Amino acid sequence: MLKVVKIIMICLVVGLAVAYFTPVYLCRNLYYPGTVINGIQCGFKTPDYVEHVIHEKASDYNLEIKFRDGKEIINGDDVSLKLDYMTALQEIKANQNPFYWPTTFVNHEYKIEKIITFEEDLVKQKLDKFKELKRANMKSPKNPTIEFKDGKAVSVPGDQGNSIKDIAQVKNLVSDCIRYLKPELDLEAEECYEVSQFNVESPGVVKCVDYCNQIANLDIEYDYAGKFIAFTPEELYSTIDISNMYETKINEGKVERLLKKFSQEHDTFGKVRKFRTRGKDELELDSDDYGWLISVEEETPALYADLVHKKNIKREPAFDCRAYTYVDENNDIGDFYCEVNIGAQHMYVYQDGKMVLESDFVSGCVANGHGTPGGLYYITFKQSPAVLKGADYEVNVSYWMPFNGGIGFHDANWRGAFGGDLYYYGGSHGCVNMPYYAAEELYSIAEEGMPVIVY
Repeated sequence: MLKVVKIIMICLVVGLAVAYFTPVYLCRNLYYPGTVINGIQCGFKTPDYVEHVIHEKASDYNLEIKFRDGKEIINGDDVSLKLDYMTALQEIKANQNPFYWPTTFVNHEYKIEKIITFEEDLVKQKLDKFKELKRANMKSPKNPTIEFKDGKAVSVPGDQGNSIKDIAQVKNLVSDCIRYLKPELDLEAEECYEVSQFNVESPGVVKCVDYCNQIANLDIEYDYAGKFIAFTPEELYSTIDISNMYETKINEGKVERLLKKFSQEHDTFGKVRKFRTRGKDELELDSDDYGWLISVEEETPALYADLVHKKNIKREPAFDCRAYTYVDENNDIGDFYCEVNIGAQHMYVYQDGKMVLESDFVSGCVANGHGTPGGLYYITFKQSPAVLKGADYEVNVSYWMPFNGGIGFHDANWRGAFGGDLYYYGGSHGCVNMPYYAAEELYSIAEEGMPVIVY
C-alpha cells in the first residue's frame, strides 16, 4: 500500500514539474499565455511574429499640406520615416520572467505605442522644393479697396495674397504632423499667412464707406431756367480723396474737374444746335454770347463748401453765360423765340410753340456793307421810347429791343414800305426796321433773354 502511495506521489510531482517547466521552457522566447497586446492575443507568440502582425509601412503614410493656391504631399519614404514597434514588444518580453508564467492567470494586457523617427534634414530638403514656400512666388496681402458699384460705395476685399509669415514655423508644423502621423496640415487654419492691415470690417474702412455714401447720396441740383439737373451719386463720390489709412476729405481739384465735366455734358454754350425754320429748313446754329455756361472758377469753391458741409441744395450755379430756356443739352431755344429770315425780309414770333406774330421788315443795307449778320442772339433789354445814335444819324423810336450789340428791333415810322428787296440799297445801318404796329406788338411779347435766330 505504501508503495502505491509512493508511486502516486512521484507521478504527481513529476506531472506538476512537467506542467510547470514546460511553459517555463516555452516562455523563454514566447509571450506568456493570455498576453494581449493592442487587442491582439499574443500568448505563446514571439515578438517578431507580433511585430509582423501589427507592422505599419512607412510608405503608406502621406501628409497633405494645404496652401492657399494648391497642395503638396510628403510621403513617409521622402523623409525616411520609421515606425518601430519592436522596441516596445521586446521590452514586454524582457519583463516576462519565464518562471513566473503562472501569473498569466492575472491580467497581462498591454497597450503600446510605436516609436516614430524620421530625418529632419530630409523634411527641410523636401519643403525647400515647394514653389509655395519660395519668397519669389509669394504675393503680399492687399488692403480692401473702396469702389462705387450699383449706385453706392462699397469696400471690396483685397487680394489675400499667399505670403507665408514664417517659413521656419511651417517647417516646425510639418515636423510635428509627421511626428504624430497627422494626415493633413492646413496652413490657413494654422494662421501661417500674412494678413492685410485692414479688412472690410475694420472700423476705419466701415467709417470711410459710410462717409462716401453720405456724400454720394446728397441731393445737389442745379437750376437751368427752372429745369433742375442733379449730380449723380457716382459724380459726387468722385470728389472724395481716400488715403491709404482710409481717411476721407473732399478734394477741391476734383470738384473743379467734376464741374468741367458737368459743364461739357449739360451746358449749351459753344454747341451747335439744330433749328428747323418756318420753311422747314434745318439750320445749324452756334453763338458766342448765347447759351448756358457754368462759371467753373466761381462755382468750384461754392460747390466745395456744400460738399464739405454735406448740404442738400437746389440752386442756380454761377453762370458765365445764359440762355432763355433749357430743354436739354442740345436745345436752349425752346418754343419762345423770334425767327428773322433775311432773304425773305420776313420775321416770325413764336410763343408756346405757336406763331403769334409775323411781319415784313427792312434789315441792314447790303450795298454799303451794313448787312444784318446772321446767328443766334437774344434780346438784351427793352426800352420805350429810345433815341438811337450813330456816327451819321440820330433817330427817335418808340420801341427799341437790341439783340446784337447796337443791332436790334425797332419801329421805323419814316418808312412807307417794308419787305421785298429794299434792304439791298435802302436798308438800315444793321437794325431790323419794323412797322410801328409790329414793333409795338413785339415789344409787348418780348422778354429779356428771348432767343433771336437770324439767317
